[in-house]
Amino acid sequence: MANGSSYDPDVHSDRFSDLIPVEITAPGWYPLHLLYFEKQVTSTLELYWLKPDGDGQLDFVPEEAFAHLPGQ
Repeated sequence: MANGSSYDPDVHSDRFSDLIPVEITAPGWYPLHLLYFEKQVTSTLELYWLKPDGDGQLDFVPEEAFAHLPGQ
């Protein structure tokens, strides 16, 4: 499959994907595109980050960190 991902035909419980490091060096809005698949009506999508002023632990990205541009 594209981008080095592999096909996983098994049904399994939710699990973390590999970390994808992204360094943001300036505040602002950045585009984020997710390709997400659901199988067997089990859906979970969680996005974590290292807070800029945090303790080095991964935490949920808060909803106020997201915006939607209509038509995109």
